[in-house]
Amino acid sequence: MNILCISCSNVAGYSETGTSANVCRLIKKHVENQAGSSCTVDIEKLHDYNPTACNMCTACAGKNECVYDSYFNKLFRKICQADLVFYVIPHYSIIPAKLTMIFEKMQEICYVNGCHDKNYIFPLIGKRAALIGHGGSPKEMEPYYRTYILNTVATVLKGVGVKIATYGEQKDNGVAFGVSGYIKKEGKDVPDMKIDWLQVEEMICGYVSETLHNII
Repeated sequence: MNILCISCSNVAGYSETGTSANVCRLIKKHVENQAGSSCTVDIEKLHDYNPTACNMCTACAGKNECVYDSYFNKLFRKICQADLVFYVIPHYSIIPAKLTMIFEKMQEICYVNGCHDKNYIFPLIGKRAALIGHGGSPKEMEPYYRTYILNTVATVLKGVGVKIATYGEQKDNGVAFGVSGYIKKEGKDVPDMKIDWLQVEEMICGYVSETLHNII
């Protein structure tokens, strides 16, 4: 099974060391521990992509790509080739702008081609996605992250036929976490965030296990 893990962070200077990238590495670790050679895991970082906003030009009719955006096309091909995609999503102004651009073009390709050809089948129909949301507020904000990150992204992906890997008895649309505290450092305007990585890894391990169990 081919698994793609997307770090959706846009934060300059933290593409390798930021929270989203660290979560992707935890996902890869636990997939490999639990599934072994039956799964391959690739990590992509939106920080390395520069997609453009969709202007609804409809030039994608008859194509599964945007004729103006090679960055989108590269990532969209990887998403289509994967059996399961983990989206690791930080909270910005709800969700990151680059991720919104990707979703806009996915939905437009689905809609325009469906209008163009009544027999068209969008390539993500029936594929699976797993969602991890996180933000810079304390643990008490996790219900907010579940509502405004996980549920928002789940609604978008379900709209193009993707199945969401739920978690726990409540069937949440993924998992979410906040910070355990802040560290103010001299010379920095913004404090560093403290994260309980032991707790986060335990949660990620459980979500990966439940997701793989329901698929494999």
